[in-house]
Amino acid sequence: MRFGKTYSRPISFFWLLLGPFGCLLMTSLSIAQPIAPTKGLEGVDFDLKRQVLEVTKNLDRVVQLREGLVVYSAKVPPKVGSRVMLQRVVGDALEILAQANVVAVQKDRVFIEVDKESIYKAPQVGDMVSLLGRPPNWSDDDERRESELKASEAPLPPEPGFVELLYGATSGDLAVSSSNRTNAFKGPASYQLTDLQFRWYFEFLWRLGLSYKSWDGVFPTETYFRDIGESQWSGNEMRFNFRLRRMSEYFRPTFFLVNFSEEFQTINPDENLVSSRYSGLGLGVRLAGEFVSMTWTSDVKYIDFSLSEIFFEYTHLQPEIKDTGPISRGSDSSGSSGQELRIGATALMYVPWIPLFKRYVFSVEYSQRTYDIQFSGPTVSENPDFFEIPENGSYSEQFSQFRWMIGIRLDDVIGEFLIPR
Repeated sequence: MRFGKTYSRPISFFWLLLGPFGCLLMTSLSIAQPIAPTKGLEGVDFDLKRQVLEVTKNLDRVVQLREGLVVYSAKVPPKVGSRVMLQRVVGDALEILAQANVVAVQKDRVFIEVDKESIYKAPQVGDMVSLLGRPPNWSDDDERRESELKASEAPLPPEPGFVELLYGATSGDLAVSSSNRTNAFKGPASYQLTDLQFRWYFEFLWRLGLSYKSWDGVFPTETYFRDIGESQWSGNEMRFNFRLRRMSEYFRPTFFLVNFSEEFQTINPDENLVSSRYSGLGLGVRLAGEFVSMTWTSDVKYIDFSLSEIFFEYTHLQPEIKDTGPISRGSDSSGSSGQELRIGATALMYVPWIPLFKRYVFSVEYSQRTYDIQFSGPTVSENPDFFEIPENGSYSEQFSQFRWMIGIRLDDVIGEFLIPR
């Protein structure tokens, strides 16, 4: 007890004196000592940015938003009915946007319908998609009995829109017939034309489309006195198209209304060769076998080709024909009619390494355009004493043409912005 009392007080007093200086000493030592390196957010093992990149590099990406559906490109397309999750990279993290169900699959394009109750943020092009769960395994014959699953049929995805511009040339022959000699020197004749064609099928209203075509060129003709001269022939037509879905995988019908106008101009003064204008409306149908998508792409590195479509068209025309020169075959042509038959094919060339213009179109076709013309009313002749054009004359003209065209076809980028979100 005395030993403890003897040394307990001096020791306590020593530490009491040393306490403030000890604290300062220990603090200085701890400050002077170098801090050991740690691996935090900027380190290799815990670099969140690198981890996010590693996780997302194998995820599929959203490529399109169309009519309430989200479209993404899948490396391994899932089955219809699978559950997926939409995600987005925000800083160093993955942000969950929503969950969705797979409703349709077309090759590598997967169409999903977002679950509205799970939406945190609206998906955008470039967001990532990961598979959550696959649909149940059905029986070997893949029959889904009504007692096992009661669900509505998945909506079919819309067809892609596109914009197409073609330029080419036409070689043709004209045959004419007349109930009298009027306009008989218009044919037979061979001619060359240049053509321009534009087509636009809307992304936001995929069934509807517009097309415009124009042509012009020199028409070699001769007068009654065998004087060879050059007449001018030009025309244009505007179509309003309504396309149906492809049937039996390849077959697609399209119906259209056409507004056309064309003009033949000659310097010939007499009734043997007459200047005239044709205009009116028409109805037609296009039957096509489409072997690839109209916005076909390929995974090749340099260049690839594919047959796009083979088509047949029939157009019924209701023309109004008016002679525009000093000669007139009659004042009324309401009894006239016309028709056009076309058959052709188009092929696509895809060049992925060319910026913007990656898809090229080659088109060839053969067509026959026929006018059965019936005039009535008073006529006007150059010299009635020499020859007077009889009333109620009937005439026919048949244009047989071979046309080739080349151009580009683009995705409908404008229409994508007009799709309701």
